[in-house]
Amino acid sequence: MKTCFKRSAKRSIIILALTIASLTTVLCQNLTLTGTIRDNANNDPVIGAYVIVRNSADTADVKGTVTDVNGRFSIPGLLAGSYQFIVKSINYQNQLKEIKLSRSTADLGIIYLEVESRSFKEVVVTGHGTVVQKGDTTTMLADAFKVNVDATAEDLVKKMPGITVDNGTIKARGEEVKQVLVDGKTFFGDDPTVALKNLPADVIDRVQVYNKLSDQAELTGFDDGQSTRTINLITRKESKISS
Repeated sequence: MKTCFKRSAKRSIIILALTIASLTTVLCQNLTLTGTIRDNANNDPVIGAYVIVRNSADTADVKGTVTDVNGRFSIPGLLAGSYQFIVKSINYQNQLKEIKLSRSTADLGIIYLEVESRSFKEVVVTGHGTVVQKGDTTTMLADAFKVNVDATAEDLVKKMPGITVDNGTIKARGEEVKQVLVDGKTFFGDDPTVALKNLPADVIDRVQVYNKLSDQAELTGFDDGQSTRTINLITRKESKISS
């Protein structure tokens, strides 16, 4: 009798241990969140929409990305749990909802955005250190420049001293800008106007203008004289794009 009881207890302990191990694996594994963002009116993919997830239990834990040419997004490296899911895109209403992740790949399917009615209200916050010059890099604070609430990054940089945008050509300090980066990364190929036209102004914290050294010069540390006039859009902490 005692032997049967011991065997039964042992089996129960083993089953419990396996269950706990299984739950721990699920909770600790890296999850990937995917989905597609589309226009509610015409079903077209929304390109360059900002998709952000914020851990509900730890609001400092934020990951983000942008949708590709098909409106698709993928955010890896998430843990099981509850998140705030946020979508921002020019001319569309922001979308915010709570989601819960528990599977290795969570596909939210198609998410439709409603077109936002035009608003011409202007917002501006002025502060110290609007423009900072360090070496050949000029850094300008986005909040110091007045733009409409539905403005694009292009609308914002047009307000900044030394930057002009005319017929698709961007110039900074009189020299043509060959690339626009977002948090130091290339945004949809080599067309510098794509990021400016697709990013909402309100996700931008600072704008840097500088001459970017060639890849070879950055690798070796020796200036080979080959540089490219570059604008780097630095996004706010809650809007950072994950690697």
